[in-house]
Amino acid sequence: MKKIAPRMEPPNNQQLWKKKLIVYSFLLITAVSLKVHYSNSSVENLAWIIAPTVKLVEAFSTLDFTKEAFAGYVNIDHRFIIAKSCAGINFLIIVFCLMVVSYQNRFQTTSQGLFHLAGSFLFAYCITLVANSVRILGAVFLHSNSFSFGWFSSSRIHRLEGIVIYFVFLLLVYGFIQKSKNPKKRKIASGTTLMNTPIFWYLLITVILPLATRLYRKEFSGYFEHSVFVIGVVFLIHIIFRFFKWIIDNFRSKVG
Repeated sequence: MKKIAPRMEPPNNQQLWKKKLIVYSFLLITAVSLKVHYSNSSVENLAWIIAPTVKLVEAFSTLDFTKEAFAGYVNIDHRFIIAKSCAGINFLIIVFCLMVVSYQNRFQTTSQGLFHLAGSFLFAYCITLVANSVRILGAVFLHSNSFSFGWFSSSRIHRLEGIVIYFVFLLLVYGFIQKSKNPKKRKIASGTTLMNTPIFWYLLITVILPLATRLYRKEFSGYFEHSVFVIGVVFLIHIIFRFFKWIIDNFRSKVG
């Protein structure tokens, strides 16, 4: 007589909270470690993310970069340097956190959650390399053509370009998450909360946490302009994306 395997009982709330606590603890440790690593590192220590970015930039352009010790990767023709600030560590952390938090309710065991955490880091790393490469290619173009007009100096345009590219990539990642969680529906997947949204993580890492650092150091020079700039651009991009999504959804509903 064939034996029937016993059916596994779904985990109770206490087990689910324990799983989330363990996974989120590893998430927090990893995110903080990345920030500390970046703060205390030179270009050489960040070669694990900067060097592959340079290779991608060279692969998809005619640009050539030469490594200069303790400075970065230099393109002499355009007088452009890929330095420590081009590592994109904040973006890596944002994508990593968004991926981990967005899928946690789909995993019932701690081992599944930790496996997803590792996969999320690898995914975030790859996306960061691509976003960094696009940002640097755009930055080289802007730098070579000396774009500036009125209040928008070349440094402000460079900052604007970085915000736009990183946040657009983040919205694409968010769209991928929603599609994978709800492939047959056009509306936002169930279980979406504030912590599952790209705006929350982008503003947390780029505006709120820097404010906490400024408060601790009692140094606020340039922070107001930075925060207003980031918040304004992020919400503008978000509104534009929502508007185009509304148009596409309406068009599909009429055609379908």
